Amino acid sequence: MTTGNQTEKEIIRNWNGSIQDPIVSISCCTYNHEKYIAQTIDSFLRQKTFFPFEILIHDDASTDKTTEIIKKYEKNYTNLIKPIYQTTNQYSKGLYASQINVKRAKGKYIALCEGDDYWNDSHKLQTQIEWLESHPNYSMCCSDAIIETPDGILDWHRYEKDCDIPVKDMIIGGGGFVETATLTFRKELLNHYPKTCKDCYVADYPLKIWCVLNGKVRYFSKKMSVYRFLQPGSWSSKRQEMPLEELKKYYLSEFLMFSDLNSLSSGRYNHIFIDREARLLYNLLRERKRDKKNILNAFKKYEQNFKWNHKIEGL
Repeated sequence: MTTGNQTEKEIIRNWNGSIQDPIVSISCCTYNHEKYIAQTIDSFLRQKTFFPFEILIHDDASTDKTTEIIKKYEKNYTNLIKPIYQTTNQYSKGLYASQINVKRAKGKYIALCEGDDYWNDSHKLQTQIEWLESHPNYSMCCSDAIIETPDGILDWHRYEKDCDIPVKDMIIGGGGFVETATLTFRKELLNHYPKTCKDCYVADYPLKIWCVLNGKVRYFSKKMSVYRFLQPGSWSSKRQEMPLEELKKYYLSEFLMFSDLNSLSSGRYNHIFIDREARLLYNLLRERKRDKKNILNAFKKYEQNFKWNHKIEGL
């Protein structure tokens, strides 16, 4: 935070060139976000904190002007902004930019924000780090968010008040239960991050479950971030057209992740993981009724445990 006599520009200038040991590493992954990336980076630079941080940007071989915009910021904030400019798109090779980015993080904590989202609260990092520093039994902080869509702002909030997120809510809620742009977590949690989590096709969802299984997760009801929901229904649309073998591979990676995390937590949340699996399978079958037989065969070892069998069989 700033004192009454300090301006944001003075604070940023003091950080630039003097960062040695950042407390927080901001991980920003971007691809073809030329319309948004400047606002994203500006929201990082506006953070008012008592501690230093670093901004790690991974540009996954953008083909628009994203790279050009990042380089301008890098030139002005040489020791603060640390980009990677890929020449070949890593996602197309099955590699997640977020995993590449966090490997070079020097901070004790990692804060996430994609290149098309941004932080609207200049005290976001300070608020979350103060909580984590004073509550060592917490693994992660997150918050409410503003949801921007092509049709306007959604009136959305997960909880009415600040609270701890129950394990069940995080698992059942899926990857979008809390917005990724609101997350700040302890980097040490990645030291033993399971391979099934790394291999899962949804990169942020396993991380959220991993954090809630390895400590408490604090939710702030204040809207600290903005999530741009640019293409409503896009994943649903892709599922309709995606080759079945590819679709099964994606979902099996998620089911394997559930099984692994269930085992690592000694089966304490077995019924919750099974419930989540059933919901996923039911939704998949509802969308791809034409492939019901092949889908059920691929997920046979999971389907036999589902409490929702009557719904699945009735499709």
